[in-house]
Amino acid sequence: MRKKQLSPISPLLPQNTEYGFTLIEFMVASSLALVVLLAIGITYGTTSRMKRTSENRLAAQQDLRNVSELVLRDAQMAGAFGCFNMGNLVPKELPTSPGSSDGFQSPAKFQLKLGDPNYNGISTMSNTDASAAFSRHNFIPKPGSKVLVFTYGLHPTPLDSTGTKTTGASEELRSVVRAGGHVALSSCSRMYIDKHRSNNIKINSNEVDVSDFGTGPRTSNSNNSAVFYIPQTTLSQVYSAAYVVGRINGVNDTDALYRFTLDKNGQWSNPQLMAANIQSMQYSAIYSGCDDTSTKVTFSENRDQLKSTANITRVSTLPTIIEVQLRLNNSPSTYGVVNQYLIRANVRGGNICANLF
Repeated sequence: MRKKQLSPISPLLPQNTEYGFTLIEFMVASSLALVVLLAIGITYGTTSRMKRTSENRLAAQQDLRNVSELVLRDAQMAGAFGCFNMGNLVPKELPTSPGSSDGFQSPAKFQLKLGDPNYNGISTMSNTDASAAFSRHNFIPKPGSKVLVFTYGLHPTPLDSTGTKTTGASEELRSVVRAGGHVALSSCSRMYIDKHRSNNIKINSNEVDVSDFGTGPRTSNSNNSAVFYIPQTTLSQVYSAAYVVGRINGVNDTDALYRFTLDKNGQWSNPQLMAANIQSMQYSAIYSGCDDTSTKVTFSENRDQLKSTANITRVSTLPTIIEVQLRLNNSPSTYGVVNQYLIRANVRGGNICANLF
């Protein structure tokens, strides 16, 4: 009878042994897997929220930077129409009709007045005027928030030696004339803006005929506020930009900062959204003063007080610096803990103590 050969290791193995995980081990492993998956899900959700918040804040900050750039540009050019500047101390006139020097008032509710610090190229608009000016866009300005308006000339084009027509003109300027928009005829000491938008102006080819436009003679051998000195005289588009906090009725239910620009036809264009979630906008001005021989400058927010200070003889009607303060809504997804944003801009025409003009 043959004996069964056993493997030399078989005695070491228990008989009838079951292999695999026990129920408890399986439950523990499953629990650990769920914990890992839950941790991954929470991490992904947190990362996604942080990414969205970061993108929203970055977009909001970029909007504010864009606002700053536009305000800086508008402030720098405010009150300038070619070599005519509302802020310098050159004796000048701004007639709107023969024998008148009361300034210019647009149907779009902005004004220009010589010697008036409230209407010198940087001005504020009342809530009533703002509601009337922007009503056709269903825009509702926020009560109590300032409406800031900058006004200056664009596309200045010189006249020929006769003083009756431009020496060529850009398409932008010609399109303003065709649309009946506001244009300004200006030398360094005299400017004329027609209240009725481009009356008595004709376009011949690429030239603009201004022989019947403006009040006051044109001469090449005299330079004073009673005449247009031809070598200095230009024709330019009257341009305005208004910054307003409010909302568009039926479109949004929160206030934001909008920018309106003067269209070619002399009316306000559609509102441009500049920055969302803005509560209000406030504006302040800083003036500078000095004497006739020194460049030592004194600054003050009170222009009248500056004018009455001893030894100060030069004070511009335009501010030297403006500050625009935006109050932001507390929104963790956009501005975070920041609730104010300050824009400080230099005004070229108000910097008379630097002998720039």
